[in-house]
Amino acid sequence: MKSLKTIINEAEKVTDKSKISDEGWHGYGQRRTPWQIAITNFIKKDRKIDKHIAGSSIYFDDTDLVVGSDTVMTLSAKGDGNRETVADMKKAILKSPARIDPNKPAAPGEKKFGRFNVKLPTEMQGAYGGDAVKIENPRAIIKTDIDSAKEIQRTIKAKGVKFRMMKRKDHVAVYIDADDGALLDAALKKIKRIK
Repeated sequence: MKSLKTIINEAEKVTDKSKISDEGWHGYGQRRTPWQIAITNFIKKDRKIDKHIAGSSIYFDDTDLVVGSDTVMTLSAKGDGNRETVADMKKAILKSPARIDPNKPAAPGEKKFGRFNVKLPTEMQGAYGGDAVKIENPRAIIKTDIDSAKEIQRTIKAKGVKFRMMKRKDHVAVYIDADDGALLDAALKKIKRIK
């Protein structure tokens, strides 16, 4: 049995090819082990991962690798000899749906509505806050995650407002089509109230 100091020293030397040792993984009850802490810290240093998780937490729940509230990988059973590497864990995180950072500033051509960045039709961009411009079938586009998309869908339900969501590689695109500018303006005001 290795001492705790030895396990901590080994855990500080985590690389993509590192495999999880049984001694470093189990035996600490509900507390996080030095291996778990070292691996999550190492994974968070990867720029691709950091961008993909957008500030969500990464942690282990026993043998489950969890990002935010989603389990992205369940590690092999103890002692079977087929331990996953840290590179395998990174791949699993990158295969999971990307998280959208709610604090991200609006890009050019977008407006901030609550926590969402919304791409508005050109004719309407100056209209929010004032009278809605009369345009036919305006569309707003929001890049978000699946949970937020479902929240938007529940919030904007109204006659004359159509909702579509399409899964993309790194986000979910939400398309809001309205019969006229006033309906779209009302839908955007509802979206702004989502916390």
